[in-house]
Amino acid sequence: MKKLIVLLSLLFTIASGASFTEDLNTANDLYKQKKQKEAKEYYIKASKNNSAQAHFKLAYQYVVDKETAIYHYSKAAKLGHSKALFYTLEELFFRANDLLLSDPKKALEVYNIAKNNNSEITFYDEKDSIRILKMAAEVPLFRAEEFIKQYQLEKDEDFKNDGYYIWKLAEKASRGEIFKNSNPELVLQLIIKGAFVPAEVKSAVSDYYDIWKNNKELVEFDICNYVTSTYGMSLCAKRQEEAENNKIEKELSLLLKDINLNNSDLLYSAYKNTSKYLDTKVWYEEGHDGSGYAQWATSSLLNQKNEYIKFIRKIANGFVPIVKASLSENDKILNKRYKKIKERLKKTPVRGMRMSIMEKDFIKVQRSWIDYRDINVELYTSISKQKDKKFWENYITSQRIKDYNLLEDTINIFN
Repeated sequence: MKKLIVLLSLLFTIASGASFTEDLNTANDLYKQKKQKEAKEYYIKASKNNSAQAHFKLAYQYVVDKETAIYHYSKAAKLGHSKALFYTLEELFFRANDLLLSDPKKALEVYNIAKNNNSEITFYDEKDSIRILKMAAEVPLFRAEEFIKQYQLEKDEDFKNDGYYIWKLAEKASRGEIFKNSNPELVLQLIIKGAFVPAEVKSAVSDYYDIWKNNKELVEFDICNYVTSTYGMSLCAKRQEEAENNKIEKELSLLLKDINLNNSDLLYSAYKNTSKYLDTKVWYEEGHDGSGYAQWATSSLLNQKNEYIKFIRKIANGFVPIVKASLSENDKILNKRYKKIKERLKKTPVRGMRMSIMEKDFIKVQRSWIDYRDINVELYTSISKQKDKKFWENYITSQRIKDYNLLEDTINIFN
């Protein structure tokens, strides 16, 4: 009896293969001739006869909605198509990022059928990926349509425009905000639904799965503990900047009281011009590059702002820096170096993966520096025991020369 079933199965497979082969070949030929519309008709015919390749092509080669893509990838995967399985798992879980269509239970079901039909299917990090998928599939189904309707989420302007929108909902749920009866299960469901980057969701699901299993209390979920994508790093850099700027604003208020400065507008005007200059220098001159460029640039900016506040406090407490050479000497050096760097950037601009340093950028930074220099000469003279404005102009000029050293190093590295 067993042999008969295997034989019948084999005969059915051979017959199916024969029935779609001609249509699939015709479709491929038409597609190569750039007759996509005509080819699609034959791919559809072949897919109806269980052609895994036809199902895959319909999802991979044509612009279709997400639901249609999942349908064809799933069909192809169940028939043993290796690439289709990978894309099915991505669309249903690892990159789903969809309250309605994310479905780890279905993804696991497709995986098991695909492996049963083609035991040779494998993909990168399969063991760990399926371990996380099984965790996610264990979580009760999420009533997405009711949830969206109850909290009128579609009215949010970021509902379809923010890649981390669902994870932001998870953050709010973990803090007991907005949603009725927030609990670890809701947080984990939202983390699963908001899967955006595989490495991120693996780590987040693993962590919160343990909380869901072992803890009835809410534990705060923070996106920035998991992000690895450039977009995620930019988001977290912005958050960091906002938080640090709030701290700096408070520090400025305290500083104003401590240094006994009669003209409070001078301090705030100096900080405003300094912030503008530092921001321009960080983004247009320092050359932060790579996948984490936004985070590195933001960290540099915040560090320099904090150092500026500390420096004001130091000189108000009697510190006077040592400056080598006179103002006339340093000013000559500055002008000579400025012309040299400007000429170099004009001939050969610096271009990285995510940044560039152009002649116009350098000029923009320098103009911003002049405003920064002039206002801070006024501030330092007002709060320091050193009352010579030329001294402070010389000091700030000497610091700008140090910036030129770093900039030339960057230009040499890239060029």
